[in-house]
Amino acid sequence: MTVIWGGTFISIKLALEEVTPFLFLFIRFGLALSVTLLIYLPRRKEIHLQSVFHGLWVGCILFSGYYFQTTGMEGTSATKSGFITGAYVIFTPLLEAIILRKFPSIRVLASVVIVFIGIFLISSDPLHTEGMLSLDSEDRSSSNTEFFLSKGEALTLMGALGFALYIVVIDRASRIWNESSLMVGQMISAFSIAFLLFLFLEPDFSWKEFSPGWNGWWGLVYTGLIATIVPTLVQTRYQKAVTPTRAGIIFSLEPVFASIFAFLAIGETLGLPAFLGCGLIFLGILLSIRSKD
Repeated sequence: MTVIWGGTFISIKLALEEVTPFLFLFIRFGLALSVTLLIYLPRRKEIHLQSVFHGLWVGCILFSGYYFQTTGMEGTSATKSGFITGAYVIFTPLLEAIILRKFPSIRVLASVVIVFIGIFLISSDPLHTEGMLSLDSEDRSSSNTEFFLSKGEALTLMGALGFALYIVVIDRASRIWNESSLMVGQMISAFSIAFLLFLFLEPDFSWKEFSPGWNGWWGLVYTGLIATIVPTLVQTRYQKAVTPTRAGIIFSLEPVFASIFAFLAIGETLGLPAFLGCGLIFLGILLSIRSKD
């Protein structure tokens, strides 16, 4: 899953140069739903309405993560998006404490502080300063040391929170409801939301003008057929065998793969502040997952 997810950041980044975010999400989840139905409709006796209903609301949470990640990608680099998204490994134990009353250790709380310092360092990267949301009311041009979040980075951080919530929720749901119903429900709700957003936010779109190149088609097919179905299936089927925090041990490598793929594909690099910020985020992730479940 982490290798597949790591490849999504550069795939989405390149695809959004040719396809709008809402059209991208609509086609991505349309492909994912189509393949999901082909897989599970022959096993329709396993699909129960009550379980599908639970899959629908779980799918809404799943879509929120993908939505904020995709829309945020327009305002940040693939490498930064990967490391900021990796913050969901920190959010997960915090949400466990809120939802499941399982409180994090001092080590986890310390890791939260480290990760957010890392996020601010990423946001101060002088190589990427367009569209920033300043954390200071004064004109940021008067200071080179001010920390600020770009709109894309803020949206990506919200996506990380959505993924963290999904990790906690799917852990519980997969222990109660069967895989077939959850998978169908998740893909139906994700596609439905993507369709409505595309319908209302891009009313002037014309399919006659739809002509993406290689990058656009690769991003759509890769994310729709591989990076959506496979990870969702794996989490729905297998995450119940481990705790959400333990799952984070594997997921923490996602931003590393993201940076590797971004460098190999387009030679994407970071400035020194962002490089240090990424290091702190990874350090915080490692510190968190070394805690006992």
